[in-house]
Amino acid sequence: SGKNPFLRSKRDTSSSSCSIPANLPEKVQELNSFLSNPMYVGVIPEQDEFLPLPSNQPHDCPAPTGSWWPGVATNLRSTCPSVKEELDNGPDAYPRHVIQDKCLCTKCVGATINTCQEIRHDVTIFRLKGCQDGLALLEKDVITVTLGCFCAAPEPVVAVSNPPGV
Repeated sequence: SGKNPFLRSKRDTSSSSCSIPANLPEKVQELNSFLSNPMYVGVIPEQDEFLPLPSNQPHDCPAPTGSWWPGVATNLRSTCPSVKEELDNGPDAYPRHVIQDKCLCTKCVGATINTCQEIRHDVTIFRLKGCQDGLALLEKDVITVTLGCFCAAPEPVVAVSNPPGV
């Protein structure tokens, strides 16, 4: 195809190509002296085609009986079922797409007081800030994604005790 899927069609690449230069080691060494802490020089790798999300995912929290729950997939058998969703970090990001979970329920299925909580994790991505001499100038960024959902009991109420002698 000849097009860099990282840049997609939203960015005009005709004036700023990030193709790998023949003298890569010298260029990296030359550019490193100009970089600030969060900036990196690199080569933009080709990104794989984005895998499609599972089809026929539910959209609502299930009832404990008489609904689709529990489903076949592991994420749909939980008392806090979740579905997969695509997080698009934009055309200047590597990776551009990240898959994360989305909790379907606020309360655990079949529970009266337990609630669904997200398991979250920080992920490093890089954002394209420009090209110079065939190298990409990238800035490190951290995003938080949801890895899954779990059923949690309410937080315990901590009794405040009076110190001795008060």
